[in-house]
Amino acid sequence: MDSKIATGDALLAPVPSFPAKIETDDERQLRVEAEVEQLLEWSMNHDEPSFSNIVVRLRSPDPEVRAAAIEAARQFGSTNAIPALKAAADASDDLREKIEYLEAADFLTLPSLPFSRVPTGLQEEMEARALARQKELNPVGE
Repeated sequence: MDSKIATGDALLAPVPSFPAKIETDDERQLRVEAEVEQLLEWSMNHDEPSFSNIVVRLRSPDPEVRAAAIEAARQFGSTNAIPALKAAADASDDLREKIEYLEAADFLTLPSLPFSRVPTGLQEEMEARALARQKELNPVGE
């Protein structure tokens, strides 16, 4: 059995190993941009396949893709991403990246407050300030 692998009664030829294609800087940049764009799309889909794809990209070999995946996890807004974010933080050797993972996990633990629940007095004050600013920018009669 020289270069063949025995499996039961059959002999299989070994799987040929091909050298990995070396990616040029331009090819890498195009691939990363495409992955980042895809992550943005997935973050807006709010379905299980999109969520799974985002979580997988948290461990991408490319730091730019990992950063985009962290942001996509935030935008997706599912607390189910918290364990994956914490695990990725534990696996990372980069202190800044660890912080980014953990900040995203913390962000997802916070309850969201819909804008419509802004206290009435604050809402009125915000509207009055916006109106005053608009009048400053567009004075009537000048």
